[in-house]
Amino acid sequence: MINFATIGSNFIVENILKTVVKMDGYNYYGAYSRSIEKADYLKEKFGAEKSFDDLERMLEDPKIDFVYIASPNSLHYKQAKMCLLANKNVICEKPFFTNTKELDDLIKISKERNLFLFEAISIKYLPSLELLKNLLGKIGKISTCMINYSQYSSRFDKYKEGIVENIFKSEFSAGALADLGIYNLHLIYELFGKGKDYSYFGNINPYGVDISGQGLISYGDFSVSFTNAKDTKSENFIIIQGEEGYIKVLGNIQEAEKIECFSDGRLEIIDIKKEKDLYFYEFEYFKKIFENKDYKSFEKRLFESKDVLEMFEKLKKIGKIRDCYNMIEPSIK
Repeated sequence: MINFATIGSNFIVENILKTVVKMDGYNYYGAYSRSIEKADYLKEKFGAEKSFDDLERMLEDPKIDFVYIASPNSLHYKQAKMCLLANKNVICEKPFFTNTKELDDLIKISKERNLFLFEAISIKYLPSLELLKNLLGKIGKISTCMINYSQYSSRFDKYKEGIVENIFKSEFSAGALADLGIYNLHLIYELFGKGKDYSYFGNINPYGVDISGQGLISYGDFSVSFTNAKDTKSENFIIIQGEEGYIKVLGNIQEAEKIECFSDGRLEIIDIKKEKDLYFYEFEYFKKIFENKDYKSFEKRLFESKDVLEMFEKLKKIGKIRDCYNMIEPSIK
């Protein structure tokens, strides 16, 4: 049985808990929030054994195996390092960290202590992703790919009124690329790997982050364009065009119910079966790797996350998105 604790009290924590507390092999042991009232709320609602408003005290508890981190992006590195140094395995929400220097530092610690460090990115483990990858061979040589993942932020109305919350501020390593575009990048990487040339045109707000933007990644003989937006609504889609046909995903890969595949002059419509909750697959994978002490598979996934983080870094720099370094220790700046 894996005893796990959570850091954070936002909606994503509750969404994760709705799935994980029902899974075999997991026991919700501890809830941490800076507000003890919020920690107590999670404890009561999801049946945790303990609640904390002191992170150091929680990490002293020897019964905790894993800590799931869902705090503001700028805190991921600091809190993940605290967990690893306390000999706790880590599952950290996307985007993994602000930059690859942070990740390299934590990889070193995790290796020294034989600990697991996972990025919580649901799309990498979904059956729909494997289905999409398997269809690529039907459409011949890839010519172009277009992806749109836009989601009007529930906080954008306040933003327009002058009330600027953390998700629109650079000091919290926020923005559309970090919040939504990271899903696009993981999908692009899973389908095509790392690109050769990168462009990103972000709509940068006065606080240094992109509220929406478009990226272009070149692979030499084909290109991938993607859109991520928090300030507008749109139909989300994935369209991959090849010399012998095309594939269209109706919606983003997490929520899509159908995939169209046109090849050999015939249109095939494939239903995506949703037998489990969205987060089940990644947490089942984490459990399997942990229980089997499968460090080889773990390292493969870890360095895949590093590749995507490098792509993320390049796009932020090109897009002139202000970076957040206030949480990074001087030794790795």
